[in-house]
Amino acid sequence: MKERFDFGAGRTELAIAAWLRRRGYKITLEPNSTGTRVCEFLAATEPPTWWEIKAVRDTRFVEESDRIQEAISWRLRRIPEPYVLTYGIGSPWDSGYLEGKPAISIEDVPRAVKQIKAAIREHHAKGGTIPASFEAFGLSVEAVSLTKRGHGYVGANQGPLLVFSGENAERARARILDAAKQLPPAEAGVVVIDTSGSDWADEEDIKDACFGTTVGRILNGKLTDCHGGDGVFQKGTSTRVSVVVRYTRNESGPGEEFRMTAFHNPFAAVPLPLDVLEGSGVKQIVLEPLGGGFVRFIEHGTFAPE
Repeated sequence: MKERFDFGAGRTELAIAAWLRRRGYKITLEPNSTGTRVCEFLAATEPPTWWEIKAVRDTRFVEESDRIQEAISWRLRRIPEPYVLTYGIGSPWDSGYLEGKPAISIEDVPRAVKQIKAAIREHHAKGGTIPASFEAFGLSVEAVSLTKRGHGYVGANQGPLLVFSGENAERARARILDAAKQLPPAEAGVVVIDTSGSDWADEEDIKDACFGTTVGRILNGKLTDCHGGDGVFQKGTSTRVSVVVRYTRNESGPGEEFRMTAFHNPFAAVPLPLDVLEGSGVKQIVLEPLGGGFVRFIEHGTFAPE
């Protein structure tokens, strides 16, 4: 933990390990889990559980993104063409975004902006229509409208933390897949996604990351919530993950120390019994087959009223 950049994640590791220890389980810190990797800790539950913790918001990513956005905004602050511009430095479909990195590096900003300015100049000279999109080196710029000013400028920008439907789940899914690499195969693995201080990542986002994005479909004449095939929990994949836990620290004082929502993987190599995680502040969600391809979510445990 002392080598970690994220104090919050280290604090969460200690809090959960202490919670398990108070319940009588022996804790082994940083056990060798795959031969070449270690996870956060091993708890002597039944079955033994291997724990890996990831924060949904990587602070290094945020700081790097801020520097990149400042550099882009400065270079696009004034252009000859009368366009109002927006830009983005990442999307959930970029592999770098899923790994917690901007799609463009700070070193690439000057040449990316130079190339995009040239494309905007050519587009305007040819009488191109608006809106129009331009891209270079992972930077995407859109001319969204015309302006009556004598020059173009950045009117708004979209950083990688400004997200829309489904993108929070994508970020959580990336963290889960990254954590799964630290867990041993054929064992009970627990991935904790720490959302403390990240109010934009709610329980439904983690649920969608696990089971797939929720979409509405008409089945038997009724609008039914269905989960797509983009979730972590799928037959034959990520089976070393028995449970994904959404963890949120209580920073407001009295009440539960934390809240954990545990999503059980129906395809796990080693399913985790409910009693392993039972306790105050813990809610567990399991999938129950209903036949005909239908399932329902069953909740075990509740949170104390706020």
